[in-house]
Amino acid sequence: MLYDLSHTRIVKKEDNNRIATIPFGSMEYHGGALPLLTDTLIAENISRKCLNKYKERNNVTIYLYPGMYLGFSHEWLRYSGTISLEPNTYLALIDSIVKSIDENIDPHGYIFINGHGGNYSLLEAYARKYYFSKRKPVIIIDLWRIAGRYGLHYCHACREEVMLYKYLVEDKANEAIIDESASNEVSLNDHLRGFYQDMSIGSKGSLNISIEEYVCRVCDTIDSAIKHIIDQS
Repeated sequence: MLYDLSHTRIVKKEDNNRIATIPFGSMEYHGGALPLLTDTLIAENISRKCLNKYKERNNVTIYLYPGMYLGFSHEWLRYSGTISLEPNTYLALIDSIVKSIDENIDPHGYIFINGHGGNYSLLEAYARKYYFSKRKPVIIIDLWRIAGRYGLHYCHACREEVMLYKYLVEDKANEAIIDESASNEVSLNDHLRGFYQDMSIGSKGSLNISIEEYVCRVCDTIDSAIKHIIDQS
């Protein structure tokens, strides 16, 4: 069963194969074409779309939580509207959320669906600590790392993100700005690690599959995560 916990519900610890799913995003500058909460809205909506088929399945109980709309976005702080949590604050917030969920429903595992690339290293650090402490799986589905498998190696307010937002959220984006922002190719050296240049709107590479196919690949990855947690429970 799928329960969207944006609505009130009494949860039961005896539900079958309990999995807590949390979308993660950010509140940050996305140029003129997209709102500040773009990453959160994409993560929330892709979660609902992919998990919808579990509504009537009795072998698994998935709890979908509202998106966490604040993230780690220091790279965009020079733009008004961006709010970025300090790393320790962000990790403490995740820990408080997970402790609450553990107390509510004692899930067999967690799926973090991340729509903001800047969150990934902190989510990974938390997942590593939690798993080796509790021995419960925490699987991170990072939307942009999946996109990287299909040719899109960097994207911030680029054409693909605008298309994904329009496809999932069905909102009106400023199409006059799409072409202008999408043409800014970001130069990144794949052999260097660390941070040595400003981030900017634009992209490196492009998706070699359609937006619809990409969403299907994300859904397949989420399905694999659910199966893995069930198999371990």
